[in-house]
Amino acid sequence: MNYIELINGFWRLDKETPFAPSDTRLYFYLLDTCNKLGWKNPFGHSDRHLAFNVGMNIKTIRKAKLRLSDAGLIELILPDKPSNSIAGQTKYKLLTVVKNTTVDSEAVVNNTTEDGTNNKQNFLYLTDKDKERETHFFGFQKYVSDNHNDLTKFKKPLTIEQFTALKETHSTDDILKALKKMDNIVDITENYKSMNECLLFQLEKKKQPRKRTPKPKDKPENKTKPVNETYKREIESLKQYFDSVTLPVAPFKLNDCIEITDTIGFIEGCILTIFDTNNEDERYETLNYLRLLAQYVKSTIINS
Repeated sequence: MNYIELINGFWRLDKETPFAPSDTRLYFYLLDTCNKLGWKNPFGHSDRHLAFNVGMNIKTIRKAKLRLSDAGLIELILPDKPSNSIAGQTKYKLLTVVKNTTVDSEAVVNNTTEDGTNNKQNFLYLTDKDKERETHFFGFQKYVSDNHNDLTKFKKPLTIEQFTALKETHSTDDILKALKKMDNIVDITENYKSMNECLLFQLEKKKQPRKRTPKPKDKPENKTKPVNETYKREIESLKQYFDSVTLPVAPFKLNDCIEITDTIGFIEGCILTIFDTNNEDERYETLNYLRLLAQYVKSTIINS
C-alpha cells in the first residue's frame, strides 16, 4: 500500500461515479493522517476532531465516511460502546481498490444538504480541473506539514479556495519563501488567527531593506523626492491628533498581521519612512498605517 496506489484507486472510482467534494477532502485527509502515523492501518479518529481539521460539520463528516465505506475505499470499525474517550473513537482502515471494483452510484451520488433536502440535481461534480486543484492543495498541505509543522496550527487554516487564489497571483517560489519567513516568526499562530492573511501580508509586503552603495565623488548624490503637499498636510493633521489624545497602551494589534509594541516609536518610524523614501508605493502604504492607527484610537475612545 502506498500513496500512488491509493490515489490512483480513488480517481479510478471517481471516473466511474464522481464523489462529492466532501468525500474527496475527507479521503485525502485520512490518507495523509495514515501516512503521518507511519502507515498505521487501522487508526482511530473522532468525528469532532475530523470536522475541525477538514472544515466540515459533524453531520457532513458522518455522511461522507459512510459513502467512502460503501465505495470500498475505507473500512469503518465502530467502537463497542459510545464514549468521549479514545476508546470511543471510530477506527478507519484504508483499503486498496481492486481494478474491477465498481461503486454503488446511489451511495455516492445520493448526497443531501444540511437541511435534509436532496442535492442530486444541483450537485456540481468534480471536473478534471477540480481534481487537479484538489491534488495540488493536498500536496501543499503535506509540504507544510512536513517542513513547517508550526504553520499547521492556525485557528483559521488555509482553505482550498484561498490556496487557488494565491496560486493564480503568486509563483510557487514566492509562496515557499513566504512560508519560510513565517516559520521564523516566534509564536506566529498564537498572535495571528488566519494563515491566508499572514501569507498575503508576506507576499504583498513591498518594503525591502535599501542597499546604500557608495556614490562616485564626481557624481551628485540623488536627493530624496519631496513629499507632496497633500501628504504633508495629512501627516501634520495626524500628528496633531495623536498629540491631543491618550494613545492606547502597547502592545496591541492594529490588524491581523500588525502588532504595535511601541506606539510613539511606531508613529515616529512611519513619519521618518515617509520623508526618507523615494518609493511612492511605500510612502502611501506607510501613511495608510498611520490612518489605520488613527481609526483604531478613535474606536478605543468611543468604546471606553
